[in-house]
Amino acid sequence: MNKICKEYISDAKKFFPIMGRQERHFLRKISGDIEDLIEEENITSKTELIKKYRKPYEVANNYYCSYIDTDLIVKRIKISKYIKAIIIVFICTLLVALSAYISFGVQHQIQFSREEMIGKDNFSETISNDNDAVKSENFDELYQEKNE
Repeated sequence: MNKICKEYISDAKKFFPIMGRQERHFLRKISGDIEDLIEEENITSKTELIKKYRKPYEVANNYYCSYIDTDLIVKRIKISKYIKAIIIVFICTLLVALSAYISFGVQHQIQFSREEMIGKDNFSETISNDNDAVKSENFDELYQEKNE
């Protein structure tokens, strides 16, 4: 597909409120016709293509007027709105749950590190108290031997 055809199809897609399987199939068929027209007429710009073929909004208008019933279009639009709303609610719920999980995890890690520091302080106090007792006993014995 050449650049002019891609630009034209991109502009035409903007006028389709829902891009389903039928719409994609229709646009593929149209893109084949447009490529043939571009090759036959040696079209070099999008404005020439619009003059020779038709405007992009007319493509969508032609599709909806001739192929699809209006009630079906409205129904598909409503369904797509519900699906989008459900996806948004799911993503928001997932984000809230993830942030709560991370928050609790960080709080647990902070609490664990505090408990670990307290445990090390208590352990070092018992060791230092024992060493002080040992040092003081040794010191007294050594001090007495030197004095004698």
